[in-house]
Amino acid sequence: MTIRWLLFRILNTVCRSDITHVLWRGRSVQAIDPLDTNCECRWLTEADLEQLRHDTDFRITPSFIEDYRRYGFLGVIACVDEQPAGLLFLVADRVAARHNSAGSVFSGIAVELPPGVFFLFKVFVKEAVRGRRINAAMLRFAETQVQHPPMEAIITTTDWTNQSFLKSVESLGFQRCAMASEFVIRGKHFHRLPRPFDPQGGQPLPANSAREAVRFVVDA
Repeated sequence: MTIRWLLFRILNTVCRSDITHVLWRGRSVQAIDPLDTNCECRWLTEADLEQLRHDTDFRITPSFIEDYRRYGFLGVIACVDEQPAGLLFLVADRVAARHNSAGSVFSGIAVELPPGVFFLFKVFVKEAVRGRRINAAMLRFAETQVQHPPMEAIITTTDWTNQSFLKSVESLGFQRCAMASEFVIRGKHFHRLPRPFDPQGGQPLPANSAREAVRFVVDA
């Protein structure tokens, strides 16, 4: 058990806490270099999702498929030896609060995205093929295949204790640029939101800036 996880458990005895790192990757970051040449990526279809419901590794639920339709998620599927090996999901325009939340006890934090900025909210690679940079292949596919609008930057968040995911996305060129938190104390929700930041460089902007920015907001 790490000190970070121990501190998190202690904090949660006082209040329920969802503390996340916000990470940014822009077009200026070095291109991703997948290692597995046997990995083939393509856009995910609704028919794929229906089939993957029967694969317990991916944990695709009917409610997720409904959200896929409703919110217009972009999905990438990676196949190794013609078998599904990984999934990656992106959303543009606006991220609903419940898609950026640690669970039902939290209300979540919505994310407003300017054109050309995408939010990476779910990525999964089967255990048998981990370590072969399948996630890199899927991300590179998305960056090169999105056309309208062209992908200028990708934002993602992860629990501050999730060191394995942090290492994974940082190896893909993501950079930590902010923190976002939600605390639940006696049924009341309190949020600590990052400042709006520049999608071109991941740098914070003044709150009253007229420039297009990535903004974290609490839904009314």
